[in-house]
Amino acid sequence: MKKSFLLLLTILSLPIYSQEKRIKTTVEKATVFLNSARISRVKNVQLKAGKNEIAFTNLSPFIDNKSIQIKASDIEIEGIDFRKNFLQSEKKKKDIEVIKINVEQYEKAIKDVKVKLDINKEKIDFLVTNRRIASGANNVNVKSIVDAFSFYGKNMSQLKREKLTLTRELNEINRKLVLYRKSINDLTQDKNYGSGEIFVKLNSKTSKQVKFEVSYNIDNVSWYPSYDVRVKDINSPLQLIFKANLKQQSKIDWKNVRLSFSSANPDNSSKLKKVIPYFINYGTYPPSYQSSVESVSGSVSDESGGLPGVSIQIKGTTIGTETDFDGNYSIEIPEGRQTLVFSYLGYITTERAANRSNINVIMEESDEALDEVVVTGYGINSNKKAKRNRSRKNQRRNLEKSLQGKVSGVTIRGQASINNLQTREVSKQTTVSFDVVKPYSIKSSNKDVSIPIKTVDVNASYQYFSFPKVSKNAYLIAKLKDWESLNLLEGEANIYFEDTFIGTNLLTTRNANENLEISLGTDKNVIIERKKVENFTTKQFIGNKQEVSKLWNFSIKNNKAQSIKLIVSDQIPISTNEEIRVNLDTDITKGQFNKLTGEIRWKLNIVPKAIENFKLKYSVRFPKNRILNID
Repeated sequence: MKKSFLLLLTILSLPIYSQEKRIKTTVEKATVFLNSARISRVKNVQLKAGKNEIAFTNLSPFIDNKSIQIKASDIEIEGIDFRKNFLQSEKKKKDIEVIKINVEQYEKAIKDVKVKLDINKEKIDFLVTNRRIASGANNVNVKSIVDAFSFYGKNMSQLKREKLTLTRELNEINRKLVLYRKSINDLTQDKNYGSGEIFVKLNSKTSKQVKFEVSYNIDNVSWYPSYDVRVKDINSPLQLIFKANLKQQSKIDWKNVRLSFSSANPDNSSKLKKVIPYFINYGTYPPSYQSSVESVSGSVSDESGGLPGVSIQIKGTTIGTETDFDGNYSIEIPEGRQTLVFSYLGYITTERAANRSNINVIMEESDEALDEVVVTGYGINSNKKAKRNRSRKNQRRNLEKSLQGKVSGVTIRGQASINNLQTREVSKQTTVSFDVVKPYSIKSSNKDVSIPIKTVDVNASYQYFSFPKVSKNAYLIAKLKDWESLNLLEGEANIYFEDTFIGTNLLTTRNANENLEISLGTDKNVIIERKKVENFTTKQFIGNKQEVSKLWNFSIKNNKAQSIKLIVSDQIPISTNEEIRVNLDTDITKGQFNKLTGEIRWKLNIVPKAIENFKLKYSVRFPKNRILNID
């Protein structure tokens, strides 16, 4: 019923817009936001004097109709309407039927070739068998043998060539058959979203050619940043390569499009923002001026699918709407009103807070309400599912009647079961945009396309760190000054050091202060040893106390061709009991000691191929009748 009704709506709508001029355009520029994009198209259109109606066709079905802007000089625009054209689905069905006919023909051809190959095999087997008989026969003269082998060779050669030709033919047919079957699979699995169309009604004083600039926002386009960090050696600057990873699923291919990437989210609001008091104190944050929810869309359904004609009311107002034929809806939210009420005959009334732009609701049956409806309209029936189905059919029938004569209102949405995508908002203190000079062609697909944005060489200082008690590796850290000028966004970074891929790290500025630190991984050319001197560990008794001493030897070897700066960390225990006293031997241990944390640091400058040695010694004194685990 749904399909036939939609087809009726399409047929009814054809005469209304049969006189419009249909205009095809191409994407000139795309400003890609984190979860959407702003599309710009330009086209010169010949207008007649007086009233004109033009339709910009072959657009994305995911256009936000509230974001559409039309710019043209010296004309009067009376109205703009966005619709979806589903007539292409009929063309797709015809394409599938044509491909299926080809598939059947190729399947038949495969059977024919296989039959020929079977006959060919039988002929070859026959020749081989008769050759054996001829060669083993008695009383056969030489001429007969020569004639037999000549006959065998001539026919066997012909049959072998025939087999080779048939095999190649079979392989080619199979190759084409695979392609046709893949085409059918792609066409049948591709959901019919339709194509977007923008209709413009306008007045022109004279007949002339006018330049139209059409721009709008679309969903299903997103990007995220990533980086390549390359360091040739610790005496060279750090090379930072910015990349934008674009996913374009607008259902429209982009050809030679000027791209711009922005960390902002588009603001289509026409409402003036009010000043929010800025209270400051320790631990408080500045007020957020992120756009509040101004419209909500989604779907309403039960266990059987979408519900048509569900009433959606903004609580405390007379503002409301109803779900369309597929159970989808969209409603504008006035300022200060944040509750939606969903009501439907035979179902429990539901309320939802309008705190996000996409709200999907699953309605629950009301047994009492259903019984009342069924008794009044159809008689008593104890089958709840039958009651619900009759109620749903009645609602659909009423909806069909209410839609008659209102075709233009139906063509905007509801002709395809499109799931509204929940977008993720990203808050940034500042927004950053990157313009790509080179035009790009991006097909609509679910694959990411990596686009290089820029490459910069950054002066960096390099510092090695090691905590050999836990790991004997030397970790190289690059420190960047003036990193704010780089306009970095959080993203994954591929790390390359000395022409070797090290791994991936998250590049983030959240904890950056004066310097931004980037980990470049471990360097195997810095060899670190930490050894406990076992025969030195001593225990002595002093009165009612005992004292245990520990000693470690450290050895650092720099196998690199450059001098390195290395900070080595270790620790001694911190006493939390008055009976236990810990003493660091500063005559032997020359590192910097932090009494609060127990950390000791040695700051070393090691020239190429050199070895640096140092020691750590401490003692612990505690009652001799107690046991203490000392590392």
